[in-house]
Amino acid sequence: MKYKIKQENRTTTIFDNKGNKIYYEDSDGYWRKSKFDNKGNEIYWEGSDGFWVKRKFDNKGNKIYYEDSNGYWGKSKYDNKGNEIYYEDSDGYKWEAEPKDKIITAKDLNNCLKKLKENLK
Repeated sequence: MKYKIKQENRTTTIFDNKGNKIYYEDSDGYWRKSKFDNKGNEIYWEGSDGFWVKRKFDNKGNKIYYEDSNGYWGKSKYDNKGNEIYYEDSDGYKWEAEPKDKIITAKDLNNCLKKLKENLK
């Protein structure tokens, strides 16, 4: 595998043969290294400060999972057109798309607005 090394402004950057930035280091000693899947999606990175991120993607390039070294995670699902239809994370947030043909009643709308106002307090 061939790599391209770029050094400028007291930084070093290394790119793989697909042009993905796989390593970066600045003059203060901070570094970050990354891994990519076959489609060029960044699936993992870690920095010299100990922080790291893992991601998973579906075959269409949609991010379906995220996890980091702080313990935060998130999951998503997509429809055939690539629209996000489901999301859930470690903070307890959960969202699911309603079918496009669902009719919302005035009562449902008022309940949604009430919950939104409570969450904004």
